[in-house]
Amino acid sequence: MNISLIKWIVDFIIKAIEKKYDLKKIKDYVEKPNELDKKVQEIENTVFVFNKSFDNVEDTLKDLKKEAHPPIFSKLNLDKIEKRIAKLEKR
Repeated sequence: MNISLIKWIVDFIIKAIEKKYDLKKIKDYVEKPNELDKKVQEIENTVFVFNKSFDNVEDTLKDLKKEAHPPIFSKLNLDKIEKRIAKLEKR
């Protein structure tokens, strides 16, 4: 048997089943885009834009870290300075 003949027979059987059981609506629902497909596409687009923006922010942060100077003093030094200021204010 020829492959095209087999395909024609299968298509004929599928169309007969669709007519008998009115499967056209189900087939249309599955194959054609519907409201949920559109919403999912919008969400995917939004996520893509956010990911792109996030990547830009990460790149900017990396650049800022390269250009930034080291802190003038550490947290320990800050605590000591605050204690000295508090002691001076008590006088």
